[in-house]
Amino acid sequence: MRKTNVTLLVGTLAFAIMLAGCGSATKKEETTNGQVKETTTVQSGESNAEQQKETADEQPDDSDTEPETRTDGSTISGNTYHDEFYGFTMTLPDGWKDGVYIQSSNGEKGHTLKFVEKSNYDSDDDFGWLLTISASEEEVDENSNNDRSMGSIVDQQGNRIFLLCTTPSDVQCDINDETLMENYRAVSVKREEAISSIVFDADRDYTATVNANGITLGTADGE
Repeated sequence: MRKTNVTLLVGTLAFAIMLAGCGSATKKEETTNGQVKETTTVQSGESNAEQQKETADEQPDDSDTEPETRTDGSTISGNTYHDEFYGFTMTLPDGWKDGVYIQSSNGEKGHTLKFVEKSNYDSDDDFGWLLTISASEEEVDENSNNDRSMGSIVDQQGNRIFLLCTTPSDVQCDINDETLMENYRAVSVKREEAISSIVFDADRDYTATVNANGITLGTADGE
């Protein structure tokens, strides 16, 4: 009889060890007669917590993405473009990050930013123009449908300058190519969205002017 009990005990212990190796969860419940009832749920492989941790580790972390720094000092991080010269950020609309060139140049009129649709510009560099941002020492007296005052800022040298946004008045794509026409249309319809998203850095002391002609811009401090 004693030998039988020992055998049963060893068998029970072996079964318990096997369950522990697979992973188990034990739930204890008290019955109406005061006895404790144990329910064991067997889990194969890793625990749910470990599986969830591994899944989370596999997900890409966008916060670790390094911004792209351009030769003019401006940066692009996600869909946010920051212009170092004028000190503003612009939220690039859908399709603009991959479909629009941002060209900067310094000439007789000072620093100029030009936004052009890529496929049309690559086909013919006279095509694709969406908008240009430039500066002058004096504000334009009158706005037209294509030239609009954006207000004034303090530049990197501490001088107050006036910004001008210029947009095309004629066709800027190859009308003989339906694909190029559609590519241009897809980004040009979001031009005003791009302009109105501009927010100036607080240290540029942005000031709206009477000739701002409907362009409402902001500053980084929310004013």
